[in-house]
Amino acid sequence: MHTNTSIAATVESIKDRAKQQLQTSVIAAQAVLAELWRMVATRLADEVPNPFSGIDWYSFDMDIVLEAWRAGIKEWRDAGFQGMTPGQIALAAALDAVADAGGMCTERDLELCRVFGVDAASFIRATCAEIFGSAGDDIAQATLESLTDQIQQIQYDEAMAAGIPPGVHTEFCWVPNWDGESLDALLDDCRVPSSGPFRGIEDLVPSNGLAKFLTWANVSTLDLIDSALIRDETQGSKLREKLRGFEIAHDYTRPAMLKAEEVIDLIESSTELSVPVVHCEVDVAALLKLDPRQAYALPMRGGCMHIGLHDFFNGAGYVDVFPGTPVVPSMALGYGWPGRWRYGIDRVYGIVKHPFHCRPQAVEAPQRELQAA
Repeated sequence: MHTNTSIAATVESIKDRAKQQLQTSVIAAQAVLAELWRMVATRLADEVPNPFSGIDWYSFDMDIVLEAWRAGIKEWRDAGFQGMTPGQIALAAALDAVADAGGMCTERDLELCRVFGVDAASFIRATCAEIFGSAGDDIAQATLESLTDQIQQIQYDEAMAAGIPPGVHTEFCWVPNWDGESLDALLDDCRVPSSGPFRGIEDLVPSNGLAKFLTWANVSTLDLIDSALIRDETQGSKLREKLRGFEIAHDYTRPAMLKAEEVIDLIESSTELSVPVVHCEVDVAALLKLDPRQAYALPMRGGCMHIGLHDFFNGAGYVDVFPGTPVVPSMALGYGWPGRWRYGIDRVYGIVKHPFHCRPQAVEAPQRELQAA
């Protein structure tokens, strides 16, 4: 711990060195005094207004965070995975929004806070006058202006190091096989279309979306047809004709995400523009710590997952709870959150959010899309 005597001695030592450097140049003297101004900024960072110390993260607009996080994945990838990570980019976006809202340090704050026995502004002006004489006023004014920036940077860096506290959750959706950019691609490549007005399983239309959905669920067309035949022989026979030549095989190297009868329920209970979706209430702090180059699991309470077919544009579909833990593959970008969709999961279904609280965890096998519960 520094005593008042040692601090005073340090201050005088810096002043003496600045006076010596002044014989060389004003710039050299200012460079020495920069050490003193860093001391002042550090002492005042806890005293002047700090907009980052009282952030209500539970009420904060997490759209800002998640949008920046997703954009950060692309930015980090394009930079060869150098520089700020997606999590750091997302946190910085949130803190920038707080800073833009005001409440940052001003010169007036320096006149109200004391340092080394006097108010900070007076100390700076007196020191500059002592070192630089008549030129000290201009240097002191420039120093005051730069000092507020230093204080703000210290506060900002502390907030970056602290991050978002664990336990702050927000709605989070992942649409498998979507690039996260094009809405046309979302509907063309991910939706599961049908030809009939009542969305019966016999009206299913072979499509890229159906192929991707069955592959993701790991349900073969043969199992789907067999399940439809068991339910209703007439409907099953029609489905068999519709899917003739359209074959999706079961992957025996991984467990099935859904049963064939569950796939039928999802399709018949959803709408024409519905796309596969995994939903949870994600722990934001845990999400931002992930390395997107590695797959990650979305474990929810009770070893269950919340998935289905949902229409984000019209607010319809069918999402339900099934056993299992969905795993998002590495470098996925098909994400959604409340502000991105007109009709998100929470808004449409009015769910109780707590059962879907999820703390994402990195997994060792980035190519697997499901870990059995």
